[in-house]
Amino acid sequence: MYCDTVHILNQPIDCKSLENELYEAIKADELYKLQNDAKIRAIEQRVPNYDNFKEMVNGAHLKPLERTDMKPRIGTMWNSMSAADTEINNLPSFRPSSQLHTLSSMMNDLEEFEPEIIPETNEKFLKTWRKLPDIRSKYMYLLTTRHVLRDKIFRTEIPVGILGEFMETFVEIISKETMNIILEILTILSECGRFKLSTTFMSNEERKTCRKLFGKLLEFKDIEINISLIDLKSKYLN
Repeated sequence: MYCDTVHILNQPIDCKSLENELYEAIKADELYKLQNDAKIRAIEQRVPNYDNFKEMVNGAHLKPLERTDMKPRIGTMWNSMSAADTEINNLPSFRPSSQLHTLSSMMNDLEEFEPEIIPETNEKFLKTWRKLPDIRSKYMYLLTTRHVLRDKIFRTEIPVGILGEFMETFVEIISKETMNIILEILTILSECGRFKLSTTFMSNEERKTCRKLFGKLLEFKDIEINISLIDLKSKYLN
């Protein structure tokens, strides 16, 4: 084994191979960052459905054509009929409106979506949260970040006031399709750092919204975890 090690150490370093590996690593890192920025922009711009969201992320590395890119090359034969056929064949197939993503189906799709890069501090989380224009985009943002709310974003504490904003979002978006995710997020938040302190500083209006939310959750007869729900409610309102 010693001889094998010495033999390997005596071999010349393949600089070209190392350079290629470094180049590929840099490219992968750049794509990683571009896709993360695209995800944040997609949420902020309120993309209409999940397909648009995915296309925006997948095309994050593409650059717009320059004017020179659109000039025909000298000496190149241009077959307009062939080009037209190719362009038509490449058009996306039409889907009737009945097959388009509704809010419910889009949210179900997003339940399976995991962002590759997400905010790791409450400062970064809140910076994006404040820019979100409506309830739906705020729900989508909570949906995509829920798995790291406890261990990263709110590991230390939940800032004063933000808990009430979450309650307002859930009250407006709650339905049979969203109630399980809302319960999951409420449970995660209750396990965040200094959660009890966060509930202590809730205003009367925020407590009122919180009671309204749990009241709506208890209205769903098909929820099989009413005991757990009542216990969760006590963590927020006691």
